[in-house]
Amino acid sequence: LALIVARERQRLLFKTAEYHDIRANFSKDAAQQEGYSGVLVETGGLPVATGRDFNSSGQLKAASEGGRRVVLLSADNASSLSLSLAQQSTSWAVERVEKKEQKRRAP
Repeated sequence: LALIVARERQRLLFKTAEYHDIRANFSKDAAQQEGYSGVLVETGGLPVATGRDFNSSGQLKAASEGGRRVVLLSADNASSLSLSLAQQSTSWAVERVEKKEQKRRAP
């Protein structure tokens, strides 16, 4: 019973935070159907904020909490940045590929 009460207290203290990311699909040429998807992980030399960058109060973690300097993308920032990137006629290059093992659990 104590475990249930402790989890309920944590749930009540939980605060949501809003952050956005940018995802894109890439292929070798426009006619190619197959390609890969990518996520913007850094802009302006700083990493883009993810869920782990927030504390339990829904605020970005301070350095004293193990926080790091990040770019927090609002909905407007993410939208304008993705539009700007889409309009550029720039060649994109893969800097690194990360493979992560995923485990699926039965419902």
